[in-house]
Amino acid sequence: MRVALVLLAGCLDIHDFHAAGVDASGGDGGGDGPPASCTETSPGVQLGWPVGSITFGSTAADTELTGSGWKLSFTSGAMHFPFSYQLANRELLAANAGSCFDASLTGVSIAPGGRSDSGSVGSANLVQVVAGPDIWSYRIDWQANLGCRTAKIASTWTMFPDGRIARHDSLTDPQPLGGLCACTQTSPTGVPVQAETLYASTAIDTVRQADGSQIVQSASADGGIPAAVCLTGPVAATLVSLGGPGSTGKLYSKMTNANIGLAYHFFDGTPLADAEGTSSYVPVASGVPCGDAIAALAGFTQGVMVAVDDQVLPLARARDGVFGEIATGVDVHDTASITVPSGVAAPPGFAIGLHFIQGARTHYAVARNGVPLDADHARVQYVDDRHAILWLRESFGGANAPCDRIAITAMP
Repeated sequence: MRVALVLLAGCLDIHDFHAAGVDASGGDGGGDGPPASCTETSPGVQLGWPVGSITFGSTAADTELTGSGWKLSFTSGAMHFPFSYQLANRELLAANAGSCFDASLTGVSIAPGGRSDSGSVGSANLVQVVAGPDIWSYRIDWQANLGCRTAKIASTWTMFPDGRIARHDSLTDPQPLGGLCACTQTSPTGVPVQAETLYASTAIDTVRQADGSQIVQSASADGGIPAAVCLTGPVAATLVSLGGPGSTGKLYSKMTNANIGLAYHFFDGTPLADAEGTSSYVPVASGVPCGDAIAALAGFTQGVMVAVDDQVLPLARARDGVFGEIATGVDVHDTASITVPSGVAAPPGFAIGLHFIQGARTHYAVARNGVPLDADHARVQYVDDRHAILWLRESFGGANAPCDRIAITAMP
C-alpha cells in the first residue's frame, strides 16, 4: 500500500531569531539570473519525500525531532545515541545481540573494544548545535574505557527539511592500543583483530520488516565494497544509506533473519589524522528507482565544487551534511550568487553554510535564475549573528551548469 504524507509549508517567519524559510515576495533575489548566453534551464531533480519544518519534543526518556513522515529520538540515557528512527510510523532501528562491536542501533563500532550505542558502557553529553526549526543539529560527545584504550568520539547528527539525516563521527583522541580489550572478537571485515589494530565504523542496525526488507541495490565508486545502498520496507519509501567524503566510504553489511546491520568503516589506525567518517540516511518516495536516487545523491558521497560569487570552492567535505560547514561557512555579503562548474551537479537537498560578513539577517529572498523560490523549494536557517544555512530541495547544475544560478539576498 502506498502511503502519501504531505506537510504543507505555512507562514515563513516562524519566530524572530530564525530565518525559518524564504521570503519569496522580495523581488527577484537581487536580479541575478542566468547569463544572457544561456538558454532556459530545466527543473532540478527531487526525490519525492515531502518537506516541512522539524518540531522538537522532549520527555524524560528522550529528545525527539519530528519531520514530515519521520521521527528521530535520542535517548536521555548515558549514551545519547539515537535509539529510534521511524519512517511513516514504522520503526527502522534494531538492537543487535551479536558480537560486541557488530552494528547495533546507531552506535559507533570500535574493534577491538566495543560500541557506543545506547546500551553500551561509557558516558556522553548531548549538545545542541543548530536549533531549528528548518535544520536541527546535535553533537554527542562520548567516551568510555574499553580496557585496552580510552575512546572518545564526537558524533554530530544534522536533520534537514526533506528528511535527510547527516551524521559525522570522529575519534577525537586516536591512541595506540595497550593491554587487553574488553571486546576481542573479529573486525567488521571478518578478519580476527590483532592487538595492534584498531577499526572504527559508523554503524546502523535496521529492522528487517515482515515483508522481507533487504538491500535492493548498491553502488561503489571504486568497484569494490559499496558506498551506497537502498533498503526496502513496508513503507512508502526506500531508505538510501550513503558513505561520505572524509571516510573510505566502504560499507560492511550483515543480514540476519531479523536485522540488516550496516557499518561504514572509516578508520583502520593509519593515518591518525583521518579518524573521521560521514554518512547520510535519505528517505526516498516509492516509485523512485534506487539507482536513480543513488546517482542523484552522488554529491554527498563524492563532494561537490561550488562557485560562490564566481569564486570556485572545492567543498568536498560536508562533515555535518552542510557544504562549507556550519561553524565556518563561506564568506559572503548581503547578496550572493551560487553556481556550479560545467559537468557538476549539486544533489537534491544541497545545503551550504554561509558566513555573512555584515552579519546574518532573519529574512532572506532566494531565487533560481531570477525566479523566487518558496519555502517548499528553499529554506534559510539562521544559526547565529554571523552564520546561516541555505538549503535547496531540488538539484541544480548538471546539464544546466553553469547557467543555473541561485541568488540569496538579505531583506530589510
